[in-house]
Amino acid sequence: PEASRAVGLLTSEHRDTWAAVYDSMVKHDEVNKQNMAAIQNSLFFVALDQNNPGLPTAGEPRNRTPFIDEGRTRLAERGLHGGGTSANSGNRWFDKTLQFFVASDGGAGCIIEHCAAEGPPVVRLTDYCITMLEKDTNRLTPATELPRDVPSVQRLNWKLAKEHEEAVLQAGRNFNAEIARLDLKSCECSFGKEAIKKAKMSPDAFIQVAFQLAYFRMYRRNPPTYESASLRRYRRGRTDTIRSATIASDAFVRHCETDDVSMDKAALLRNAVMAHSEYSQWAIRGQAFDRHLLGLKLIAKENGIPVPELFNDPNYAESLHYRVSTSQVPSAHDSFLSFGPVVEDGYGVCYNPRKNGILFNISSFRSCPTTDSQRFAESLEQSLNCMHDLLQVMPQPSKL
Repeated sequence: PEASRAVGLLTSEHRDTWAAVYDSMVKHDEVNKQNMAAIQNSLFFVALDQNNPGLPTAGEPRNRTPFIDEGRTRLAERGLHGGGTSANSGNRWFDKTLQFFVASDGGAGCIIEHCAAEGPPVVRLTDYCITMLEKDTNRLTPATELPRDVPSVQRLNWKLAKEHEEAVLQAGRNFNAEIARLDLKSCECSFGKEAIKKAKMSPDAFIQVAFQLAYFRMYRRNPPTYESASLRRYRRGRTDTIRSATIASDAFVRHCETDDVSMDKAALLRNAVMAHSEYSQWAIRGQAFDRHLLGLKLIAKENGIPVPELFNDPNYAESLHYRVSTSQVPSAHDSFLSFGPVVEDGYGVCYNPRKNGILFNISSFRSCPTTDSQRFAESLEQSLNCMHDLLQVMPQPSKL
């Protein structure tokens, strides 16, 4: 659409800014109110994209190192933000929980608004769709005409005042700036969860310890780390926090200054993986502490009770400054999900452990002088290879 009428860009704005413009638009004209209702009442959103300038098409060869895949990185950028206002960012509605994009070159993906749901249920939906297409290739044959029961397409024309058009243009400028400072790298490990399971270890815990080692080798300290733990077994449950930095992981990373292999290192690795697995089980059973503390803090605020001093302690604040924010979103296919860091000086890491490979998307902000997605990816590759070597000498756990 024309730059000043790409209303979808407003959904990329700060929520308070967008809320004010939204309220003004629906009051300005009844047509705008009806358009908003049509979008909000729809099951999902479909964006039909043109090829993004500067981004590879679906069939273009991918330039890559053994670990970092620049082609997949460009495709991840297409999915995460659309490439900016000069590409397809104006062809999005980021408020929608479920949004599919399909490009003219055949590239396709799904964008999730996180408030209503976590990533895994949506990825399960996309897995189902891909599997269905693989089993029934007739569905891939272009249709010569639409089925009769498909409603006719109706264009949503907006009635925008000058102030609304300027808000759209400003949203585009702001979003372009955010896109420019996002540093995203897509990577793939040469071994997968099968090799880790042979050593009787949890693949997820193994990967989380690798994040600890990668970060420690770069910064010489342990980062506050978030991994989402599903609380789906509880009514209205969403997530709690698995804290990946443990005493056992600290002991392991401090003994891995070099990549040499030893039985002592292998034992420390197993201890770190087991500690993470144990904490994970606590968290999914509702026995972690983060959501409990959050609940107590909110109860105090809502009831006018003084917030306990614990919540004002700088150490508590530091523990919530997640310099590494992670999430496992497994998929049966060659799929990957990406998101940004949650703090200015942090990394966002999403990963998909597969049988013979692990897909990673690593993000950071170029505006931060201390973070670098390329360096983190290289450190992660070295850490994974070091830990894989330790698997070869690791004694099997004793059977009781």
